[in-house]
Amino acid sequence: MAESASPDQESTMPHLANTLYAAAALPLRCLPAAQRLTAITAVLVQCLALGACGGGSTATDSAVVTLSLQPTSAAARSGTAVTFSVAASGTGLLFRWQLSIDGGLAWNDIAGAIAAEYTVANPSVAMNGYLYRAVVSDALGHATTSSPATLTVTASHAVGEVFHDCTPACPDLVVVAAGSFQMGARTATDVAVAQASPTHTVTLANPFALGRTEVSRAEFARFVTATGHVTDAEKGTGCWASSATAPALRLDATWRNPGFTQGDTEPVVCVSWNDAQAYVAWLNTVAGGVTYRLPTEAEWEYAARAGTTASRYAWGDDLSYVQICTYANGGDQTARAGVPRLATASVAACADGFATTAPADGLPANAFGLRHMVGNAWEWVQDGWHASYAGAPADGSAWAP
Repeated sequence: MAESASPDQESTMPHLANTLYAAAALPLRCLPAAQRLTAITAVLVQCLALGACGGGSTATDSAVVTLSLQPTSAAARSGTAVTFSVAASGTGLLFRWQLSIDGGLAWNDIAGAIAAEYTVANPSVAMNGYLYRAVVSDALGHATTSSPATLTVTASHAVGEVFHDCTPACPDLVVVAAGSFQMGARTATDVAVAQASPTHTVTLANPFALGRTEVSRAEFARFVTATGHVTDAEKGTGCWASSATAPALRLDATWRNPGFTQGDTEPVVCVSWNDAQAYVAWLNTVAGGVTYRLPTEAEWEYAARAGTTASRYAWGDDLSYVQICTYANGGDQTARAGVPRLATASVAACADGFATTAPADGLPANAFGLRHMVGNAWEWVQDGWHASYAGAPADGSAWAP
């Protein structure tokens, strides 16, 4: 089920009564895919999937006008395509791109680079420190040369590697391999069959890095302290929580007081999609030139399945719900004993020891090194909500409402 206005649960897997409140923001950073970033005051644009826009321009002739772009440097992982783009006003404009490999002492035209955009398709570590600039001429021969943009290239992280981009604000990330999988409900006993059908092949062409855990209360509090952000729930909208039979809106619940006691290491809940986007935007300002976003639903399901092709859960079918308490914090005997509204709910016969949320780093990781991809808190995804998967993108990109 692709959701934006409601959190993405384990939509293609059977689930028990969830005792927890929505929803934990899960940041993700794409390793290889270039993203176009447009600055309001900028015309020269450098787009990097793992970096902020860089470059700038200084007009040398008023007949052609270009505007400055900040910052003037950016970072990318090796193999990540980098696109430079320039816009200018004038008549009969001609474009050419130049490269300097010696810090700007000498500049050479790049063969064939005569359009408003130039893409470095496969940058390597050996290209670290290269400078790029655009020269724009009009029909009268007036020319403007942009100030250079510095390309910084670092080695890509290996699949399965855990890393973080900054301390202490940035979350731990795990590199997930590229691959294809069957997305959607596989049997009539899976939940949300209508919304998660038809089953279809999705190919994620590039590896990506996903938050190793759900965002903790401490991590979210750091963001709130730094920005003064007020969540939607704190503005009076409340938040959605599981009940014995279905999610219900709680107007008195906020991330600070979700209705049950939480520690700082437990996942932040009662945050909206807008709150999650605000958190991600803040990460992009403190992470040192890398780009975060929410995962797409396809990326999320691929990561939750963790390479499994037939079983309902990443740890197996578990039809009798015996193993679920080892791998997931969901509706079980502990929850029934600790949450009165679950007294009549259908829950697993096992007990995981957590009546409500478990620490974000608790319980074993799946085969991709990710924790709580099933149970604990709901996670937001980038996609909008759709009644079925008919017409869903096959490349794993976000599906707008």
